[in-house]
Amino acid sequence: MRLVRTLSVALGVSTLLAATAPVGAHGIWFAQRARQLALVYGVGADDLDAVKRLPLVKTVTGYDSDWAPVTTSLRAAGAIPVVDSDEPVAAVAATMDYGYWSKTPDGEWHNKGRDEVPNATLAEHNFKYAVHLTQVPTKPVPLFEGHTLQVVPADLAIP
Repeated sequence: MRLVRTLSVALGVSTLLAATAPVGAHGIWFAQRARQLALVYGVGADDLDAVKRLPLVKTVTGYDSDWAPVTTSLRAAGAIPVVDSDEPVAAVAATMDYGYWSKTPDGEWHNKGRDEVPNATLAEHNFKYAVHLTQVPTKPVPLFEGHTLQVVPADLAIP
């Protein structure tokens, strides 16, 4: 009985550690840069050159406080793309198709599909999603078109 309990605790701890291990993926998100809302690409605090990745951004959509779409676009400003909109936005959402990536046995990643990297040990098609709220919502946050995975507040009381 003691062995079963010890094994259960060990399994639980190892599962928790595995779930909290850092992942090695780059992401996109929106952040203020020089008083403008910018689309940032990178890991952590590293702002990598997002402008050269602008062709990979498939959608960028602004929304007003009623969740109606607002005409929104991205404009290159140095190394970062900034959000342009004719009207104020309550939220901005973006999707990026980061393409196919294959990992070879030596641990190197190549921006090609498995069909072009025959010795690949892993191949993936990566997408990145970002949603930024510029104000506290007055209505429930909807699911945004094109976002395969989206975390939304359970109610309007956002801490």
